[in-house]
Amino acid sequence: MLKLIPWPIARLLVVTGLYRLMFRCYRRRYTERTLQEVLDELTDNGELRLVLSYICGDYGVFPNEVPFLLHALVVKHYVGGAWYPRGGTSEIAFHMVQAIQHHGGRVLVQAPVTNIICDDKGRAVGVKVAKLDTEIQAKIVISDAGLVNTFKTLLPPLVAQASYIYPLIQKVGPSCSFITTFIGVDGSPNELKLPAGNTWLYNCQDINKTMRSFLESKAEDIEDLEIPFGYISFPSAKDAEWDSKYPGKSSVLVITLAKWEWFKEWKNEKLRHCGDRYENIKDVIGRKMWQQCVDLFPQLDGRFYEELEEAKTQCSQQNPLIIMGDFNARKYAREENIVGPHGLGTRNLRGEKLVEWCKMNNLIIGNTWFQQPPRRKWTWKSPGEEIRNQIDFILLSHRFRNALLSA
Repeated sequence: MLKLIPWPIARLLVVTGLYRLMFRCYRRRYTERTLQEVLDELTDNGELRLVLSYICGDYGVFPNEVPFLLHALVVKHYVGGAWYPRGGTSEIAFHMVQAIQHHGGRVLVQAPVTNIICDDKGRAVGVKVAKLDTEIQAKIVISDAGLVNTFKTLLPPLVAQASYIYPLIQKVGPSCSFITTFIGVDGSPNELKLPAGNTWLYNCQDINKTMRSFLESKAEDIEDLEIPFGYISFPSAKDAEWDSKYPGKSSVLVITLAKWEWFKEWKNEKLRHCGDRYENIKDVIGRKMWQQCVDLFPQLDGRFYEELEEAKTQCSQQNPLIIMGDFNARKYAREENIVGPHGLGTRNLRGEKLVEWCKMNNLIIGNTWFQQPPRRKWTWKSPGEEIRNQIDFILLSHRFRNALLSA
């Protein structure tokens, strides 16, 4: 509200403190209290607190740290509903470029700014683009590189340190980091019955405690961790023009928490040249994120078993039925007459589906019934070979199980 009134009046209100009397949010001290403090006053119900604070992922600060007013403004923004650009989010950039060029401006791509140029008075007057080995002068410079990068990397040290904002950087600290995954799947949004709304997934009620615990984990422990948070969205279901551009396809967007320190050692490496260990961490997190999607929306897993069932019907019931291949499933736990005692790894959702399909079709998973050294069991390894799993299996009709001598 202070931004909407003339600057001299706004300054007078702030200097005298009258703004605290004029605006209700200041009278009730909502700007000075955290979201968690307000929730604790409202209710003791953990589920209700979660429902009222779930959208904190939008701004990347946990309820016990974020000002209540900031959270309230974000929630109010969505009260009237949300919108999605026709043609996809790329249309926003496209039309911005058109407007800039129409007024005589230019848009540069793959031209990272290395420095903000300031005059003797400390006023920003342009930027330096190292790749083009040139300086671009401007009356106004707007940085979207974030507070820390702008003040500690782009601005000259003397200019940055002279700002009243600089001491606050260390005090406030960075917000959470996130990992984003984009996935393409077969099937149109209508065929897969994908919702246009966003899905926020939490496996806890206490956001502060659970998220902090997850972020305190080390990179090497990720394989055994359960990701506590996920944001799932289907851009293809929101775009009215999607089907005309990409018939029979859908897109999935998944976001989850991450810790920058997990990737700190590669901060100076070139993109796509970070090595196997880096790729392994991303691969593990990506697989877990996809598993969250499949758990909530099983239709995303495709028509694999439907097609397998169709192929099976073409086989004679008088002959042994043997199915071999990569099922991308894990199922160490023994299942009577289906899974033997010698599997490898912990069972996941796809493992459950495979066992269920075998049960329906009277099949056994042959290579779990024979004792083998671990090197003979695993059929998949992550980049760097830190993680190994058994995801390829031999399925055999139960009536012919004695014909299998080793696997």
